[in-house]
Amino acid sequence: MAKAAANGIEIEYETMGDPSARPLLLIGGLADQLIHWDDELCRDLSRRGHYVIRFDNRDAGLSKTFAQAASPYTLDDMADDTAGFWTPSRFPRPISAVHRWEE
Repeated sequence: MAKAAANGIEIEYETMGDPSARPLLLIGGLADQLIHWDDELCRDLSRRGHYVIRFDNRDAGLSKTFAQAASPYTLDDMADDTAGFWTPSRFPRPISAVHRWEE
């Protein structure tokens, strides 16, 4: 796993597959960790020709955490985190993104 600066915070992320393959960014719901994306699913996606990238959202897993009362955040913050994480210098190819939301 690795860390990346994005939107003023550190984002923990993990990749699977060939970096020259089609990038596929897996985005979890609010406060999701990268481990919520099943390992076998990620391996299968990489075998099917994707470079799989999954990450811990802010305030989850090994990404930057905040004191609850000190730093409320919004869905816009999470979108900005994702946009800041996906930079051309880090991932130069266009992206496909998948979102998972569970209630």
